[in-house]
Amino acid sequence: MRYIQGLILILIVAELILTGSILWGDYHQEATCIFGSGCSEVQHSVYGNLLGIKVSTFGFISFVLLLILYLLAQKNRKNQFVFVALAKIGAFFSIYFLIIQFFVLKKICSTCLVVDLTMILISSLATYDWIKNKNY
Repeated sequence: MRYIQGLILILIVAELILTGSILWGDYHQEATCIFGSGCSEVQHSVYGNLLGIKVSTFGFISFVLLLILYLLAQKNRKNQFVFVALAKIGAFFSIYFLIIQFFVLKKICSTCLVVDLTMILISSLATYDWIKNKNY
């Protein structure tokens, strides 16, 4: 199952790059869009801020913490459980943001979509790896 762990690492790094590009765009008043044109409306909507802080800032910090916890989880079984739990929380927020995009804003940010779907994939792979290795 080492390939799953390697894939999870690659996906977390990709998330850091994507959320970093969104964060950079936020501070330069630009929307970061992989394709399409709905990114500006989503990233600069009322849902783009939480407690006066850009969601991209929370996302970037979350993925830095997820990466650190992932690296720690490779050495300690307790950290593996915490990593899986944090990945599940991240997937929950991703589903929430997808619902906001599709049903509330009715606009799709392609970059946000990729970030959210990748987080759900990370959570699914981490859970699968956790169960498959009988680490529960």
